[in-house]
This record gives sequence, structure tokens and C-alpha cells, in this order.
Amino acid sequence: MLMRTRQRIIATMLCAAPAIVLAQASADPLNVLIDQGKYWQAHKRGDLAEQAWQKVLRIDPKQPDALFGMGMVLADRKDGSGAQQYLAQLRQVAPNYPGIDELGRRLGEASPRDQTVNDARRLAQSGQSASAVQEYRRAIDGKPATPELQLEYYQALAATPQGWDEARRGPTSSRARTPTIRATRSPTRSI
Repeated sequence: MLMRTRQRIIATMLCAAPAIVLAQASADPLNVLIDQGKYWQAHKRGDLAEQAWQKVLRIDPKQPDALFGMGMVLADRKDGSGAQQYLAQLRQVAPNYPGIDELGRRLGEASPRDQTVNDARRLAQSGQSASAVQEYRRAIDGKPATPELQLEYYQALAATPQGWDEARRGPTSSRARTPTIRATRSPTRSI
């Protein structure tokens, strides 16, 4: 009985293997390369990430993830002029790309958004929560925001007289709209 069960399991696995290979082969090669680039970059293997990004750019020279990835690889190698070229291309192709400010900061640039966020932080620290909320809104204004920046915004909003309820609902409603953005903790009311 046990032997037949094992044989059935092995037979099922052998029949399923070609279907799994076929499913992987039919995946979009561009997305596979993008995933490889992101994987290698996340594991601090710029050499392998660069190979993946170069392949992506041969297929689609305007692919934002690859432009960003190559910019980051070159910035990590201290090749500022090469990274700057990729940043310029990225700004032209995808001006609202989520990591564009991060790449600029790696190259020593400060974006107008950075200045607005710094102003909002100063206002929040000085107890001017309503003004801080206005500055955070200006900084975020339709652009992708990091979870940390969203958390700062909701904390400032919670400190305003009418903002507590909206701040309490905010992180959960943004998670529903954008599953990749998650608050690290819920906002707390200042006493």
C-alpha cells in the first residue's frame, strides 16, 4: 500500500514537472530579468545586477527599473558621471519614479521634495502640527511616498485638533489602495 502511494506521488510529480517548466518559460522574459536585477541589487551583488539591467536595457532602453538600477550600481561604484546619465534618462522617461529622489541623494543632490519634508519636520518638532501637515501634503502631492514619510505625515496629522480620526484611518486606507506601502506602526497622539 505504501509503495503504491509513493509510486503515485512520483508519477504525479513527473507529470507535473513539464507543466511547471512550461509555465516558467512562458513568463515574460523582461519581468524575469527585472526581478533578477532587483534580487542581485538587494543582495549587494552589483556585478550580477548590472548584467541583468544591461540585458533589460537592450530589450527596452527606457525601462525605468533598469535605469534606476544601473544608476544605483554606478553610484555604489562611485561612478558619479555614469550614474548621473542614468538619473537624467530616468527623469526624462519616468519623472515620478518612486526611487528617483533616492538616486539623486546618492549623487549628492537635494530635491525640492527633500527641502519640503525638512521644513515639515521642523514645523512638527516646533509644535506647529497644522503647518507641518500642509508641508507634508505638498511633499507627497500625488508622488509615491515611502512608508516612513507616510508615517511622519500621519503622526503630524494626529497631533492636529481635527486630524486624529483621519490619521487613525489613514495608514489602513493607504494599505488598501497600495499594498506595497505599509506603516511600520500606528500613529500615536501627542499628550
